This record gives sequence, C-alpha cells and structure tokens, in this order.
Amino acid sequence: MTDKVKTITKSELTRIEEVISNLITETLESDLGIEFRFNGGQYSNDSTGNLKIELTVKGGLTQEELLLENSWSRFGLVANPRGCEMFLSGRNWVVIGLVPRARNGKDFIVENMDSGEHFRMTAEQVCMGLHNQDPNTWPAKPWEKVSPLQETKGE
Repeated sequence: MTDKVKTITKSELTRIEEVISNLITETLESDLGIEFRFNGGQYSNDSTGNLKIELTVKGGLTQEELLLENSWSRFGLVANPRGCEMFLSGRNWVVIGLVPRARNGKDFIVENMDSGEHFRMTAEQVCMGLHNQDPNTWPAKPWEKVSPLQETKGE
C-alpha cells in the first residue's frame, strides 16, 4: 500500500495525476470518447492544491489549437500556421497552438519534432521559422507588409 499524502507538493500533485489518470482513462476515452489532459495545477506545500483538467471530444481541437484557429491573423501571419513544420535554431518544429497574451510574449506553442516536447515561441520566431521553410509563401516579417490601402494610395 502506498503512503498517505501528508502535504500537497509538486511531487504529490504528479503522483495524484498518475492515480487519477490510471483510474479514469479507460472510462473517459473508451466509453465516453473523451480525451483528457492535466493542464496545470497549484499547491500550497500544506494541505491544499488543485489540478486543472482539460476535456476534449476525441479528435477535437484542444483549447490552444482552437485559439490558434481563431487568432492567427492577429499576429500578422498570411495563413493559419497550425500543423506547419519549420526549421529554426538547428531543430525541426511544428506549430500546434496559441496562448494569447502570454506574459513573456511567447504566444505560440510549438513541438520539437525530434523529442515531442512542447516549447513556447514569440510570433517573430514563428514567422522567421516559417519564412525559412518556404520564403515564397511566408514573409519574413509579415507585420511590415504593406497593406492593400497603402499600395493603392501610392499609385
């Protein structure tokens, strides 16, 4: 039998996530067709803590993917970059999601294609990576692109 939890710490939250995952994975995924993932949590190093669980209909978009679908143009991109592969800093990446208004300016979630790990990048990093992959489709700095109104005004 495992030891009972005395305080809620980061390691205990990880252990609790594992236990919950083992208990409900089959029911949610097989019986109900729901995918779930733990999406953060807080702990007090005392007697309280919480876990954030995100539920998605199997095959549906996650919250980050949905935000990217609805907000990519806000960043000056010429097309939706979700699922686009790019090469940047000697590594291959794929753009998978968006966390708008990130405090550090790293709004885009990318996945390292070699390790499968998720990282955060700025809009400029994503634009440069996409431009390096296909310079004819992705401008290097789309936010500096001349708008159609400015083009006709100069003629």
